Amino acid sequence: MKMSSLCYPCFASQILNITQKLGLNVEETRDTFAKLFEIVTSEPVESSSPVIAMKIRDYVYQNLSQIDLYLDEKARGNSTVAEFADILGEKIELSVDPLLQAAKIAILGNIIDYGIPSENDSSDRLAPLLEKEEELIANTPAEFFEYEKFREEFFSAKKLLYITDNTGEIVLDGLFIKTMKNLRPELEIVCATRDKAILNDALLEDAQFVGIDRHARLISSGCSAPGTVFEFCSAEFMAELESADLVISKGQGNFETLTNEKLDVYFMLMVKCKVVAQFIGCDEGNLLLKKFCLR
Repeated sequence: MKMSSLCYPCFASQILNITQKLGLNVEETRDTFAKLFEIVTSEPVESSSPVIAMKIRDYVYQNLSQIDLYLDEKARGNSTVAEFADILGEKIELSVDPLLQAAKIAILGNIIDYGIPSENDSSDRLAPLLEKEEELIANTPAEFFEYEKFREEFFSAKKLLYITDNTGEIVLDGLFIKTMKNLRPELEIVCATRDKAILNDALLEDAQFVGIDRHARLISSGCSAPGTVFEFCSAEFMAELESADLVISKGQGNFETLTNEKLDVYFMLMVKCKVVAQFIGCDEGNLLLKKFCLR
């Protein structure tokens, strides 16, 4: 996907968030905002948002702070969602179709942004999200939720590459990967995370924290953009991608970047952006489990 005019306000918001995390005063905020937005506007419109986000991160790291500005946020996301893991794991095990239930729960990670009251216990906090997800699935046209097609390919696949998105969400990715491995112990599963800290995206240590290494082989994509850009990916990742006969990609950042590449991939996400919705031809709020053949 290429940039849209609607992307620029989002970058302005992202930059403001960075200046707040850095604790800058008014003058420092003005100067830093000007410099970071100059990075945004100097990029060609053919560029993708995640690539620009990576360049912003690189400037911040090299000139302003080498501390991961989102470290606390990521840890909080992992621990908060981990509270739900046992409840959701039991929900998967008791389901008549564990693969479907686990896939829906993996997509639930993209819905968590809606937020739920923290003063309730975990079961009470989870119920509104599950209800919201069922409502969103019911309102998503069948052409964008291709579960039966995915199920058929899953049971015939020999090697699966799973590309993760955010922290917090990766807890639910772990439940999905565990379910797939339990259903098909012989299936080789490789799970790829981001290479370096960027925004709240998941890294190898996050995948290890949620126990994905017990069910899949973990690698870094080599890419430190909040997406997957082949130009920046490692040779190891590209080799795993080439040898996988089933690829699952989570989240919008991966969608924005991988739709520029040549591959066949199942995208799993909640469509939260008008630009992405227009590209797909769906509505904002639709859930996506759909294969794109981009070769």
